Amino acid sequence: MYAKVWARCWVVFCLAGLPLSLAAQSSQMNRPLQVRYLEDGWIEAEGEAQVINITPEEARRRALQKAREQAISFAVGVDVRAHSLLVTREEEDIHEAFLALSEQTSAGRIVEERPVEWQTFTLPGNPLPISIYRARVQVQVDEEKGSPDPDFKVRVALNKEQFYAGEAMRLAITATKRCYVTVFNLTAVDTVIVLLPHAYRQAHLVDPGDTLWIPDAEEQAMGIHYRVSLPAGQQVTTEMIKVVATKEEYTFGQGLPPVKGIYNQVPTRQAALVELMHWLVQIQRDQRAEAAVMYEVRATTE
Repeated sequence: MYAKVWARCWVVFCLAGLPLSLAAQSSQMNRPLQVRYLEDGWIEAEGEAQVINITPEEARRRALQKAREQAISFAVGVDVRAHSLLVTREEEDIHEAFLALSEQTSAGRIVEERPVEWQTFTLPGNPLPISIYRARVQVQVDEEKGSPDPDFKVRVALNKEQFYAGEAMRLAITATKRCYVTVFNLTAVDTVIVLLPHAYRQAHLVDPGDTLWIPDAEEQAMGIHYRVSLPAGQQVTTEMIKVVATKEEYTFGQGLPPVKGIYNQVPTRQAALVELMHWLVQIQRDQRAEAAVMYEVRATTE
C-alpha cells in the first residue's frame, strides 16, 4: 500500500513554489475539485486536465476552461456550454485570450478574474509519466438576461486569412436583421481598437441583404486603409476581429482616447476585455448577435 501511494504521489506544486509532504500531496491530488463563494461576490473554482494525447499547453487550456465553466455554472445555477472569459494572466498567450473571447456562455459571463493559480501533479504512466494540471480561478460572474434570438445572426469575413506585415485588411459584415454593428480589433500589441464607429464614420447600421465594408469606398477615397502590423521582434502573430451586432444602438467605451486621430482604443487588452464584458452583459441576449474571425500576420519575406 505504501509503495502504491509513493508511486502515485510525486507532485510538484506551482502554487506555492515549494514541495509538500507526500501525505499532503496525496490529499490534494485525491480531493474533489472545489467551487465556493468568497467575499464581495467573488467565486473560487477549480478545473483539471491530464496530458494524454494532447500537449501540456492544451491541457492547461482545458483545465482553465473547466474551472471557468464551473464558476459560471455555480453562479447562475445552470449547465454551461462554453466559457467566455476576457481577462487573462499577463503571461498567457494572446491566442488563448482571443479564443476565449469568441466563445459564448449559456447564461453568464466572467467579467473579472484574479491571477490564476496552478498545481501540477505527476502520476506514473506507461511508457511516460502523466502530468495533471489543476487551475484555480477567482472570478466575478454577471448573469446574462433573456434568451438568444435564433434568427438574429451576424457574420464577418476578411479579404485574407494570412497577411504579411503592412498589407491592407478589409472586412465584409452581413446580418440577418437590421442592426448596428460595433467592430473591435484585438491586436497582439496589448491594445483593443474600435474600428467602427470611428471619428470619420459614425454610421454603422446594416440591413439584411446588404454588406457593410470596412473600409468602405468613401473611406478608401479618403486614404483610410487598415494595415496590419507585427510587434517588434516577432515573426508571426495571431489577432482577432470581433463584431457585436445590436438591434438598438449601444455605444461602447464613450470617452476612450483616440488612436491616430481616427479610432478609439483601450490601452491594455485586460482593461478592454473587462470593459467589453461589462458592456455586453447590459445588452439582453435576444438584442445582440456576435461573430469573430482570427487572422495571422507574418513578417515580410524581404
